[in-house]
Amino acid sequence: MTKKSKLYLAGAVFLILAILGIIVYSVCVHPAAQAQETVAAPAPSALVIYEDREVEKEVFVTEEKKVEISVVEEGIRQMGNLETADYFFTQVENYSKTTQWFVVHSTSTMLLSYSGNVTAGIDFSEIELGKDDEQKTIEVLVPEAEIQHVDIDPTSFTLYDENEKLFCELNVEDYNRALVDLEQGARDRALEMGLLTEAQENAELLLRGFIAGFGDFSDYTIRFTVK
Repeated sequence: MTKKSKLYLAGAVFLILAILGIIVYSVCVHPAAQAQETVAAPAPSALVIYEDREVEKEVFVTEEKKVEISVVEEGIRQMGNLETADYFFTQVENYSKTTQWFVVHSTSTMLLSYSGNVTAGIDFSEIELGKDDEQKTIEVLVPEAEIQHVDIDPTSFTLYDENEKLFCELNVEDYNRALVDLEQGARDRALEMGLLTEAQENAELLLRGFIAGFGDFSDYTIRFTVK
C-alpha cells in the first residue's frame, strides 16, 4: 500500500468514527440533556390545589339572611282589599207602586230581573302578624270578611210584565227603586248562601300559602284569629 493510499484510508476511518460519534451523541446524550433543560418548576400538588379551592370557598360563602316577620306583614298589607269569593245571581223583582187620587187607589206592578255577582273579601292592609320562635307558631289577626261589591249587568235586564193603572204611571224613579231592591235581595241571598264564610276561608288559605312560601317559616304552625 502506498503512502498516499494509507492517508486516504486513515481519513476514511476518521470520517467513519466522526459519523458514529455524532450518531451516538444524537441518540443518547442529546435527548438526556434536552430533557434536563425542559424540566419546569414542579406543579402544585392536587392537595395544594384542593386547599386553595377550599380557602376560596370559605372567602366567598356568605351567611343566608333570614326573613323578618315584619317584612312578610308589610308584603301582605300591600295587597289592600282583596276579593276572595264571588256569588253569581239572577234576581227576579216584583215591584209595585200604589197611589191615591182622592178616594181612588191605583196600583201598578212590574216583574223584572237582572243578573250580576256579589263579591266578598278582606282588607289585607289591616292584617297583623306575630311570631313565637320558641313555640314555632305564627299568629295572624285578620278582619272579618265583608261584602265589597254588588255588580249588576245592565245588559241582562229583562221585563217580564208591566201593569200600569190610571193615575199610577211607572217612571224612571220606579225602575231605580226596583234596582235598589234587587241589589239588596242579591246581597241577602249571598249571605244566606254563606258567601262571607267562604271568603274568610279562602283568605286564610291564601295567607297560609303566602307565609309558608318563605323557607324560614315552613316549619311554623300558623294560627288565625278574627278581629
